[in-house]
Amino acid sequence: MQFKMIHENYNVADLAKSMAFYEEALGLKETRRKEAADGSFIIVYMANENSDFPTLPQKT
Repeated sequence: MQFKMIHENYNVADLAKSMAFYEEALGLKETRRKEAADGSFIIVYMANENSDFPTLPQKT
């Protein structure tokens, strides 16, 4: 099955467990990560080989 997700945002309690699920279920892998300086949040960008979402790190 092929699909295309433009952008989705999910708040999760267990980041590692959630990432493992999306990798196994949808074939998504981490492409970049942004962590708040105060540790209040982490944003993880995930994509597969068909994604055209920018994957280069951005300056924070």
